[in-house]
Amino acid sequence: MFEFSGVVKAILDPKTFESGFTVREFVVENPDDKYPKPIAFQTKQDKVTLLDSLSVGDQVTVSFDL
Repeated sequence: MFEFSGVVKAILDPKTFESGFTVREFVVENPDDKYPKPIAFQTKQDKVTLLDSLSVGDQVTVSFDL
């Protein structure tokens, strides 16, 4: 498992496909990096609602698997 800490730069609207599968993306950037790059993450199904409590500018730590 990996972790990435940074500031939320964008939270996109959920997308629901014809099959009923739902995804939602958000973008995080670490301004302390020498060359900051925005990194997009995606939540799916029941995890989509976790982003409802976030706002652009919030400091977050994202745990993820590749």
